[in-house]
Amino acid sequence: MTGNLREWVNNLSEYERLQLINGTSSQFLGIIHQEFLGDITIIQKRNSQEYFEMKCCSLNRKDLEKHYKRMAAKYYPLGGNNNPPLKQVFIASLPDELQPEIQRMMMALRKEVATTTIGEIYQLALAVLDKLCEQQQMFKQLNKNSGKLKGTCSKSHLKIKCKEPSMCECKTKKKMHWQLPAKTFHQKAFRRRISK
Repeated sequence: MTGNLREWVNNLSEYERLQLINGTSSQFLGIIHQEFLGDITIIQKRNSQEYFEMKCCSLNRKDLEKHYKRMAAKYYPLGGNNNPPLKQVFIASLPDELQPEIQRMMMALRKEVATTTIGEIYQLALAVLDKLCEQQQMFKQLNKNSGKLKGTCSKSHLKIKCKEPSMCECKTKKKMHWQLPAKTFHQKAFRRRISK
């Protein structure tokens, strides 16, 4: 034993040493924890509060992995295996874009939150992220090909003189009368007089 622990053991009374030696290993660890780290209930309350306040807003895979690891480090000491609401908190801590789709996937797989592990929820979140990325690629591809489909999809045989399909007003063409540009004509005539 080194440092503070050695000093602590050396300063124990004979009775306290016998209690430490004759007790179980969990009692021994509990005494050491109490002495050096403090009351475990305070630590559990702090961990619980931090767990409920954690949130990930990024859709980056590395950020989701980091968030999962941080949440799992708090989840298991809080007894998450036996506490289904902690799983709901984990789902709620994920980005808003993923949450509804995770719920839909769980319903499609006929899984309940209570029987699903936090690791399975994380894997579902990654699957949802992949699905969103595929959908984005599909929309980009459709947008890229929309120029080719522009003439194909329009029903021009149903429209008369329509420039935009959303604003179809079939007005007659206004007649334009020929007029001299009066302003410029007078200015040119005025310039000639001055220059002479």
